[in-house]
Amino acid sequence: MADIQNLRADLDMITDEIVCGLAGRSRYLLNSGIFIEKKGVSNITLFEQKLIDYASKGKLYHEPVIEIPQMFDQKIIEIYTKALAKICKPGENKTEYEQVVEKDINNFRLYSERVKKYGVLIADSKIKNDESFLLPMSRNALQQKLVDEDREKKVIKYALNIAKLEELENDAAISEFFKNLMSLTVDVEILYVERKVFENGFCF
Repeated sequence: MADIQNLRADLDMITDEIVCGLAGRSRYLLNSGIFIEKKGVSNITLFEQKLIDYASKGKLYHEPVIEIPQMFDQKIIEIYTKALAKICKPGENKTEYEQVVEKDINNFRLYSERVKKYGVLIADSKIKNDESFLLPMSRNALQQKLVDEDREKKVIKYALNIAKLEELENDAAISEFFKNLMSLTVDVEILYVERKVFENGFCF
């Protein structure tokens, strides 16, 4: 797997895409019905239906390195819709739904890649650079060891600079969104490290 510096360079490019995606979505109404109105025999939302459609065509998820619990998808959706409520004008325009949900799906795919794929890759790189990660420790201790606060501040600063270029003018919402996204990424890192520790014969 790639080293941490190359991974961070990749993540910077993904940050560009994430901010541009948010900026593009902010130009539409909130259209919350995409996420909450359940319809049809399956009684699912338009967003959920599109996720199923894309997944069935192999267009949604990267090849997983390890199995990631589905709750991560729900958490990603929660922090995304929370951000949308702050960067979009309130209101519904159902004639836009099909166009807007495509943007929502593309954004979700980016977040999923950032959180799940790179969470695993970063954790693996950290283990290779520091085998003490494989020693048994509490989850809180592991979290503190994994988190790089200086790096997280740089990511948020970089995201805010891109947001200004994209005329996305809600620094608080963007900062909160990236903090939540990075927190989820760390949760995946913890999951990966704990599994590696277990493979080495230690239990928590």
